[in-house]
Amino acid sequence: MGGLMVPSKIYGIAAAGRPMLYIGDEDSEVPGIIAAADCGMNIKVGAVADLVRAILMMQANPERLEEMGRKGRKTFDERYSSRRAYRQWEEVITLSLRERVG
Repeated sequence: MGGLMVPSKIYGIAAAGRPMLYIGDEDSEVPGIIAAADCGMNIKVGAVADLVRAILMMQANPERLEEMGRKGRKTFDERYSSRRAYRQWEEVITLSLRERVG
């Protein structure tokens, strides 16, 4: 389902202010979200050595994990919160009504 769906767990993780460790298709939307927000790490499927390095880095750098968590929460607030979603729906409805009315 890569390219069609985003695992909803990433939003809960970001909202909780936790760093993300994504193992999956590098062409899906998740790695882009994580990279843009600098809120975690992306690992390709089958890249066991990269996964081990990521886990060891995370274990050795609790300050970096906190920073990634804060950045994830900030991104959630800015891009994915219900408040933002409501504003976007309001804009869509307003535009629709304007086009319909004339």
